[in-house]
Amino acid sequence: MNEAILDDGQALYRVRDMKRKIDKVTNINITVAQLREKIAASGGNTDADCIEKAFMHTVKQPKLAKQPRNIVLIVGESFGNWPFLPKYKDLGLVDNMLALQNSVYADHVATMLPHGSGTISAVNGLVSGIPDMGLYENYQANSFNGKYATGIGYIMKQLGYKTVFCYGGFSGWQNIGKFTKAQSFDEFHCADEFSDNSGNAWGCSDAALFKQIEAYMSKEKEQEKVFHVVLTTTNHPPYSIDVDGMGFPRAKVKSKLPADIASDEKTLTELGHIWYAYKTMGDFVKQAQSMYSDTLFVITGDHSERFSFAKEQDIRTLSSIPCIFYGTGVQQSWFHDKSVGDHMQLAGTLAEIVGPAGFTYAALQANMFENQDVVFNHRLYAADGKIYTQSSNTDKKSLITSTVCAE
Repeated sequence: MNEAILDDGQALYRVRDMKRKIDKVTNINITVAQLREKIAASGGNTDADCIEKAFMHTVKQPKLAKQPRNIVLIVGESFGNWPFLPKYKDLGLVDNMLALQNSVYADHVATMLPHGSGTISAVNGLVSGIPDMGLYENYQANSFNGKYATGIGYIMKQLGYKTVFCYGGFSGWQNIGKFTKAQSFDEFHCADEFSDNSGNAWGCSDAALFKQIEAYMSKEKEQEKVFHVVLTTTNHPPYSIDVDGMGFPRAKVKSKLPADIASDEKTLTELGHIWYAYKTMGDFVKQAQSMYSDTLFVITGDHSERFSFAKEQDIRTLSSIPCIFYGTGVQQSWFHDKSVGDHMQLAGTLAEIVGPAGFTYAALQANMFENQDVVFNHRLYAADGKIYTQSSNTDKKSLITSTVCAE
C-alpha cells in the first residue's frame, strides 16, 4: 500500500513479480510415485500414508529432567549476530546478551540461519514448520482449515503447554493474529491492546511489550505451563525510540567504531536501537527469571541484513542470527564451536529438551542435537561452522538428506 501511494508503477511491477513467484511454486503436478521418491531423497519414510507420518521423530531422553513452567522463545526484530562477533563486540551493543550467552546456564548455536530475509518468513517458518517456498502460509486457505503438525505451536500444545503469541506490532499486519490463532496458539496479544506513548507506526516499544508479558506471567495459574513466543518490533525504521534518554552511550560507541561502520549520527541512532533491543531483552530475561526460576529462554532473531555497513562484509556478518538457550538445566556441552542450525529445527529441538521419552513429533528437519553438520534456508547453507550461498552447482540432494531424519 505504501508503494502504491508513492509509486504506483513500481507497486504494479512488484505485484506482477509476486504473482509469477506464487504461480511457480503452486502450479506443480506430481504423481504419488514421484512424491515417494522425493520423500526417500529427504530421508523420510516412504511407506507412510501422509507427509506428517513420513517425518516422525521420537524423543529418546529429554535434555531437562523436569519440564519448565514457562518457556519463552524471543524472536528479535533485525536481530543479527554481527554485534556478537569479535570485531564488533567491544562496541558494547550486546553486553546483556553476551552475559547470558556466556553463563554456565547457557549454550548457543554459533552459526544460525534465519528462515528467509524478512519477518513474516520467520513467522511462517516457525508457526508452520514448512520451508520457505514463497507460498506465504499466513494467507493460504489451508492454514485456516487445519493444523500444521510440524508447527511449533502444535508441538508445544502436544507437550501440555498453553501457547501464547505476543507481538509488538498490530494484529492486522500480514494477517498474523488470525494465522497464529489458527495454528495452535491459544492466545494472541499485540500492540492493539497496549498503551504506549513511545511507539510508532509499527507498534509499541520493546520495553512496553516486555512489561505486558511480565504482567501476563505474574497472573499465571499455579499448575499452568505456558509457551510464549515474543516477536519484537522496535529495532526497525523509523528508529524513533529516545535511545539516548535510555542511556545509550553514543559518544563511547562512536569512539570505538571500526572503519567498516559509518560514524554519522543516523547510523549511530540505528546502533542505539540495536543496543536498546538487546538491553530490554536482557532486562526482561532477568525479571522473568526472578518470577519463575526454572524458565527456559530461547533467544533468536527474525533475520539480519537490515543494517548497512560502510564496507562490504562476508555472508556470516550480513546474514547469521543468534540462537541462545538459557535457563536452569541448560548444558554448555549441548553444542560446539562449529555447530550449525536454522529456524526449522527449533520446534523439534524444544521437543527434545522438554518432551518425555517416547514423545513423537513431526519435523521436516532433524533437531539441533541430531544434526549439527549441514542446514539450509531459501538461499544459503551452513556446514562445518561456515555459511555458503546456494548455487546451481550446490548438491541439493546431499543438503536435504543431511538435514532430514526419519524413523
